[in-house]
Amino acid sequence: MVIYFETLKYLAKGGRIGKARGLLGAMLSIKQILTVKDGEIAPLTKRRSKSAGMEYIHSFVAKFPNIEKLAVEYCTTPEDVEKLTELLSPLIPKEKIYLSTISPVLGTYAGPGALAVTVLEAEK
Repeated sequence: MVIYFETLKYLAKGGRIGKARGLLGAMLSIKQILTVKDGEIAPLTKRRSKSAGMEYIHSFVAKFPNIEKLAVEYCTTPEDVEKLTELLSPLIPKEKIYLSTISPVLGTYAGPGALAVTVLEAEK
């Protein structure tokens, strides 16, 4: 799973990251990408634009050789999900891509523009 954040403002407001880090991220227009590692949320990388973030998500998904299903979730921007789905469609048929909205509780921390992608690999 990878999660793209358009802004760090809401993570800082919710106490998930330090306020200084949130302010610095806002000033530099940093887009944080996180993942789940050993059951905990961990930083994966940073990008400077949404398109660069989507490209990173594409390269992340492309590393999985046996994708069975893929879930793409969003907070407030369904048009971004359409772009991301088009970007991912060469890797997996659109019928195997599930679209969903991020719940309001998680959306409070993620903020507008957040995207999440979860990959389910087929058993070998």
